[in-house]
Amino acid sequence: MRIEVLSNEEMKRIHEASLGILEDTGIQIDHKKMLETLADAGAKVDFENNLARIPADLVESSVAKVPREICLAGRDPEYDHLISSDGDFIVRCGAGYTLVPSESGKGFRAATIKDQKDFGIVADSLDSIDFSGLMSIQDVPPKSADIHATKILLENTRKHFMGLTMGSVNMRYLAEMQLAVRGNKEAMVQRPLFHSLVSPISPLYFPEDEIERLKVCGEYGLPVKVAVLPLLGVSAPVTLAGTITQANAEALGGFTLLQTLYPGLPTMYYCIPGVAEMRVGGSVGGGPENLLLYAAMAQLGASYYGIPTECPALVSDGFIFEQTMLQKGMGTLMAAISGATILHGAGGLDRGMGTSFVQLVIDDEIVQFIRRIGTRFEINDSKIGIDVVNRVGPKGCFLADDHTYNYFRDEIQFYPAVFDFSSYSNWVNNPKGIYARAEDKVVDILKQHEVPPLEDAIIRELEKIIKAADREIV
Repeated sequence: MRIEVLSNEEMKRIHEASLGILEDTGIQIDHKKMLETLADAGAKVDFENNLARIPADLVESSVAKVPREICLAGRDPEYDHLISSDGDFIVRCGAGYTLVPSESGKGFRAATIKDQKDFGIVADSLDSIDFSGLMSIQDVPPKSADIHATKILLENTRKHFMGLTMGSVNMRYLAEMQLAVRGNKEAMVQRPLFHSLVSPISPLYFPEDEIERLKVCGEYGLPVKVAVLPLLGVSAPVTLAGTITQANAEALGGFTLLQTLYPGLPTMYYCIPGVAEMRVGGSVGGGPENLLLYAAMAQLGASYYGIPTECPALVSDGFIFEQTMLQKGMGTLMAAISGATILHGAGGLDRGMGTSFVQLVIDDEIVQFIRRIGTRFEINDSKIGIDVVNRVGPKGCFLADDHTYNYFRDEIQFYPAVFDFSSYSNWVNNPKGIYARAEDKVVDILKQHEVPPLEDAIIRELEKIIKAADREIV
């Protein structure tokens, strides 16, 4: 199921305009060796102003080097995903969550190591959540919090996740942790347990440490995506078309940097433009304009470039339950039918600042709902069943017919666990809402679900890496 927000002609026009931005305006890169590498590859570099103007042929040759399939693996092969632009979508939790609901039920509190552990366990248990999530835990040294959280998540999930880091120094420790679990670099490259990201600052600026982080990922052969986050009306033009074009230029510029340094390094098309709320000066992540932007970017990445594409489908603004349900449901459906490969934001609240295990369970069910909509159904003589209709006839009942017996298990049907399809007369006997039913499921998961432990030798190695990181960074 696909929709087209952009025509082929419009995508071509955006592509050509993006090439014009990179060639005429260029991108600022505060990294001398990166500038020298681009100059050697044919870019026009102004070393005094750290500006690289990149010709169209260099951009297009770099895009051609991006792998069209990427393996994003779990601890066990059953959790591996081979993603491509024309494959089924997969869902990942958000990353960087700093807050969780307080036990009093009023407001949020800082996320802790225990929350990271429980989050990993809950995500590990949910069938429609394909990747787990790394939190920004607050009860460890802040400068190495990402390294501590990575250790906890490696121990408490078998699923892939995104390694969100504080910077290039921390990225090396994360890579060493993955190397300790995988055993050797070849195994890590073939089946990476997590991937990372670098991010330009819109408009058109790469700080020095982003390039250093990219170099660490390249040295270890880890997939790394370029996260492009322009804000419409503030760090990008106020028009949808202008924001899309600038975001696309930044993505193509990122591909050029990646592939010039490390040809063939796996990456993704990852543009998540925000929308400025012009009345109050804030920003919106899950409004209708956001969904149009996400859909357009997903279509460009998947259809025009043929590159696996990520989209913030499950992002919501604020934490009002009814609004969150609407934004996540609409966002997931829009992203799924626009061609996005990875849908992120599962479990997230307040535009990714906070998370809730209950929300993660609800998001799992939203994804199941949308996946059922996108599952094709078979049309053949037996399924159409003209003979069945003739046999049952007017005023008949199909319930006892052999056709029903033969097909009712094969014809996929969505059966809710936290949603409730019962009538009021049945519901009133057990009047729980969606949130309460999801709370019950979280309690059951944390009581019953067990993640197989890592080997003791691997855990000891991870602890050594943590201690080394704290000595250097803290």
